Parts: sequence; structure tokens; C-alpha cells
Amino acid sequence: MKIFVIGGSTKVGEPPQNVGELDACAVHLGSEIARRGHDLLLCSPFEGSADVPALRGWVTTDPADRLQGRLEIHLPNLPSIRETLDALLATQKAQDAHRFYHAVPVTSDNRPNLEHAWLLAQLAALDTCQGVIVIGGKSDGTASLLLSLAATRRVPVLPLGFLGGAGAAYLDRHRYELSDALGHDADRLSGAPKDAVPLLERLVEPKVVGRRTVAAPSRFFISYPRERSAAADQIEALLRRRNAEVFRDDDSFEVGAEITGEIRRNIVRSDVFLALYCKEFMLSPWCFDELEFAFERSGKGLLRIALLCLDDSRVVPPQARTLATYPCRDRNELEMRVRAIIDPSHGHLP
Repeated sequence: MKIFVIGGSTKVGEPPQNVGELDACAVHLGSEIARRGHDLLLCSPFEGSADVPALRGWVTTDPADRLQGRLEIHLPNLPSIRETLDALLATQKAQDAHRFYHAVPVTSDNRPNLEHAWLLAQLAALDTCQGVIVIGGKSDGTASLLLSLAATRRVPVLPLGFLGGAGAAYLDRHRYELSDALGHDADRLSGAPKDAVPLLERLVEPKVVGRRTVAAPSRFFISYPRERSAAADQIEALLRRRNAEVFRDDDSFEVGAEITGEIRRNIVRSDVFLALYCKEFMLSPWCFDELEFAFERSGKGLLRIALLCLDDSRVVPPQARTLATYPCRDRNELEMRVRAIIDPSHGHLP
């Protein structure tokens, strides 16, 4: 597995502040990545970043303990940066590192655009990796943007929040998702757990089925009768806490728009169609229209459908009879079913 380590000091100062805590954690990470046979991806040769101590941890690991893995470094292709990297690798005796130099964009006056150049190098590493570990990082720096892009691309991220900054902010935003995946171990991410690499492995492994990567669904359409608004509210809250996009016909559509056309557009945008099936659903022409269009999309392999059965009503539509149903008799059971749908480790929906 390719693990991308990012982050750095979160306090302004010269030299950078809180480096002792940062270095201790990153050195341990680099060593554990080497011991567990993973590839280590880095992007910065400068002190104050998590990259340099992670590199130190990697190269100082006893070769007898280091399983097969390699060191990759992605950098902007500038002479000064190449020289800094060469000096660092020589000092650390890591000349066998694989170097990837990336093109440098220029400004309107033909000067190197360093901010964009670093971001492009980091994006290249992000595209290559299977998981990210973040330690600190300035909240207004590229780390925050990179983490947002990782979340959009559904790349697993393990945030260590003890230094604050971008890592702590990501932990706060994704706390529910991490708790679903790691249970009570997610509570330890506010510190610097020694088993951070195994924890990342747990985030990555459920996303792989056979040799295919399975992304968790991120956009949901909730179809429900008005009498079941409370259940729809519960599901929406559960999904939004996990940073999913939710569509439903009472607050997500444009004011004054033709409701039928807007519903169709939002079903098209969705990955999963959640039908709150019950006797009131059966009596609603709107719900049946939504379900019929969902079957059109599902038949083309463009949408997954889940019937969350809120009562004992028989499943009437012929196409729906072949679907697995999810009995949801109370709030706890409803939450359990929805969480199983969110988590790809529970398998595909029918």
C-alpha cells in the first residue's frame, strides 16, 4: 500500500514551533510504514514539515526489520528544490529514493508559481496513494485543500489531531465516518496513537473487494411520504454527519422549479435511492413516480435502490419484489440499516 504522509508545524515562528512533538510522531510513522512493508510517499525536503522526520524514521529502520517497500518523493522541478532534496537524501543515506519531479506553472510575468507547483506535486502523490496520514498542517495552507480533495475522491485519510491545524479540522469534520470504521479507536485520533498505520490499514481494507476498489456511496435520494418526515429527517441527519450529499423533495430543490423535473435531475445525481416503504408510500403517486424513475436508472447500472421497510406492507411493484428489503421497525434499526448502506465493507446493495 502507498501511504502519503502530509502535514507540519501548526504554529507561526522561526524556527517552526512544536517541532519536537511533530518529529517524534512522524519518525515513528516512517519507521512503522517501513516495518509493515508499505511505500512511503513524501513531498517536502524542508524542516518543519512532517516529511523530513518521516523520511528519517524510514531510513533509520533496521534493514532486517524493513519489509519490501519503497520511498517515493514528489517535488516541483526547480533546481533549488532538487539541490535541497539531494542534500537531504545524502545526509540521510537515502539516495535510492524514487524521485518524481513535476512541471512548474508560471505567473503572468513568467516567474515560477510556487504555490501551484507544490500543490500539483502533492496532487500527483494523492493520485498515486491508497491512504493518507496527516499530522498538523496549517489550516490556511495547502494541507487543508489537499484533504478536501482527498475526501472528494474518497481516499481514506487518518487524521492525527494532537497538533491542531488541518489534521484536527479534518478529524472534527469526519468524526462520525471515522467512528463507524474504527469504533472506539477513533477517539484516540485526537492524540498520537502508536498504531496509526494499522488504523489506516483498517480504513483502506474495507474499500477493496477482490481486486476492485469500492467507493462508499456519497449522494443519496430519499423518497418518502409526508407522514414519514421524521424518519426522513433521521436518515438525512445520519448521512450529513458523514459528509454525504442528500436530496429530498422538501428542502433541496430550487424554489419555484417544476418539482417533477427537479426530482428527476436529483435522482440522476444520486448514487443510492432510499425508499421509505410503508402503507403511506403505497398510496402516494409521487413516491411511485420517483421509484419508477429509479428503476429506469437502476436497470442501466447507474443507481442502487434500497427499500427501507417501515411497516409490514407488502411490496407491490413487480420490479421491487426482486430487491432485498431492510426491515426498520424503530429508530435504532433504521440507523443500523443506513449505516450498513454507507459502509462498503458490508457489501453491495442489491
